Amino acid sequence: MMYGILFFLATVTMIIGAKKIVSNMANFKHKYVKNRWLWGIASMLFLALGILVVPEKVAPIRTVLIAFAIFDAMVFFEMSRIAIEQAMAVHDTINEKKLVAIREAKNGK
Repeated sequence: MMYGILFFLATVTMIIGAKKIVSNMANFKHKYVKNRWLWGIASMLFLALGILVVPEKVAPIRTVLIAFAIFDAMVFFEMSRIAIEQAMAVHDTINEKKLVAIREAKNGK
């Protein structure tokens, strides 16, 4: 029970930390850190290591690897969410320009 509560608190802390890292992503110099796909791949690797490779005898190492997997996944999802919002904004701008052109064409006739 105690470990479940600690794991939950650690997960919530990592989610908040991931949001802070993504919000400061523009300040990082290395382009690899800014690549969301590398965060996703790292997430899968840590998860696979934590579940499949590390034996149950060393449970603390498994817990740390799974926690890193959760953190990397949260960074990946947050970066993906931001990328989707930016793409939607571009799409909306293009559609708005098309609508304005159609209205002008109708009004000009």
